[in-house]
Amino acid sequence: MTSALVRAFRLLFWIRSPVLIMVGSLVACKEATRPPTVEVEITFASNGVLYVTDTSGSPPQRVVPQDESSYEPTWSPDGRYVAFTRQTQTSPSSWDYQVTVLDTETGVETPLSVGPRDNFSPAWSPNGQQIAFLSRSKDSTNGATIRIIQSNGTGTRELGTAHYYVRAPRWAPDGTRLAVTDSAVEVAIVDANTGALVKVLSPGFSPAWSPDGSTIAFVCSGQSAAAICLIDVDGQNQRVISDSSDYQPAWSPDGTYLAVESWQVRSS
Repeated sequence: MTSALVRAFRLLFWIRSPVLIMVGSLVACKEATRPPTVEVEITFASNGVLYVTDTSGSPPQRVVPQDESSYEPTWSPDGRYVAFTRQTQTSPSSWDYQVTVLDTETGVETPLSVGPRDNFSPAWSPNGQQIAFLSRSKDSTNGATIRIIQSNGTGTRELGTAHYYVRAPRWAPDGTRLAVTDSAVEVAIVDANTGALVKVLSPGFSPAWSPDGSTIAFVCSGQSAAAICLIDVDGQNQRVISDSSDYQPAWSPDGTYLAVESWQVRSS
C-alpha cells in the first residue's frame, strides 16, 4: 500500500500532459523540472478512466478497473479510499453526476451522493472524516452550492446558500476553511463550518492550498491562455510562477513542487 504522504499528491489531469514545476522560479517552469528524489504518485483522468503514475515514469495503471466514466479523484488521507465523480448516461442527451467512493483494498464501490441533483468535484477533508463537493440542480444556470457529507455517507449538509463556479473546493490543512472559486470566478476563502466568506483573494480559479497553509496556488490570467499564480492566504504577495497554459495545480507533500495539467509537451 502506498503511503498517505505519497497519495496526498494525487490529482486529476483530464487528457493533457502532467507536468511538475518547481515552486518559486518562473524560469524553471518553462522547462520540465527535475522530478523529486522521493518517488511521488500522480492520479489523472483520461477519457473517463482514472490512472495513477509516478515521477519515475512508470506506465500508468488504472485506479478503477473496467470503468470509463470516472473523473475528479480525491484520496482519503490514509490512502485507502478514493472519492470521484461518476458520470452515467441516463438518456441519449442526458447525464447524471454523482460522488462515489472506492475502497482500493477490497474493490468495493459505495455511492456517496444520490440524485435528482448533480453532485460532483469532491474534496476529502484533512482528518478524513468529511468530503466537500459541489451540487446543483440539472437545470441550474447559477453555478453550484457546496455540500459536506461525512465520509461514511451520513449527515449531508449544505454549506450556506452561496453559489460557486464549477471548480472543486479545497480544504485548508487545518480543516477550518475551504478555498473556492466563487460565482464571479474569483479565488476566495470560506468558513468550513458555516460557509461564511472569509476573504476574496484574486480573480482566478482552481485553488490549491499549500501543505503549510500559508499559500494558495491557482489558475490566473497570464500572457498565455492561463498561468499559475501563488498568493498568500491574507491576499498579499501574488506572483506568477508558470505562464505556459497550465491548469489544475496540486502541491507535493513537502510544498516544493506543483503538479499541473498542461497543453504543452515538455521534455527534460
